[in-house]
Amino acid sequence: MERRVVVLCVVLVSSLAGCSSLFGETTFPAGEATVAEPALSETGYEMVTVSTRTVTRGVGAGAASRSVAVELNTAVYRRSPGGERPMALPAGLVLTSAPGVEVGNDTANPLSDVRVGDVVDDADLGYANVSIDEVVGTRKVSVLGAERRVTRFDGSATENGSSVNVTVHVTAFEHEGEFLLAVAVYQSRLSERRQIDRLLAGVRHSAA
Repeated sequence: MERRVVVLCVVLVSSLAGCSSLFGETTFPAGEATVAEPALSETGYEMVTVSTRTVTRGVGAGAASRSVAVELNTAVYRRSPGGERPMALPAGLVLTSAPGVEVGNDTANPLSDVRVGDVVDDADLGYANVSIDEVVGTRKVSVLGAERRVTRFDGSATENGSSVNVTVHVTAFEHEGEFLLAVAVYQSRLSERRQIDRLLAGVRHSAA
């Protein structure tokens, strides 16, 4: 059953100094989150694209509700299994950053209602109709100076009309007043956890 990121991880809505205010701006920017080159070299991953798009999000409730425009920065990485499993789909990592938006005394997370399957589908890694099922494990990985909880799921996807089993790793957290979401996906018959952990450890981010 598809979960939302707000269920997968702790709801990231808190009072944060230095976040964008609802007043005086029309579009809230976010800094880029990327993976450092040493981590890419060690894991065999390569950058596919880094892109920025503006989306509209509803924040607040009741009389305090607003529709605001926020920037989402997304970096996509992939690794072809090559000789390891020549017929396997690529393994991929999608890293997204978004600004925190102040609503009264709280900070709204524009990524809180993002569906994991949509993140993978939009990344164009060769997987379609991705859905996640049971949680099969959690662990801590050091990312950007703190231990972050990473949740691992079994799931499924379609490729050329055929169903394939996939493994999905998800972590979401706040850093420097912005929100980061990392989603990794690969066919379950591959062994990719070590590479994913190294990529996460190599994440770099500076707030806008």
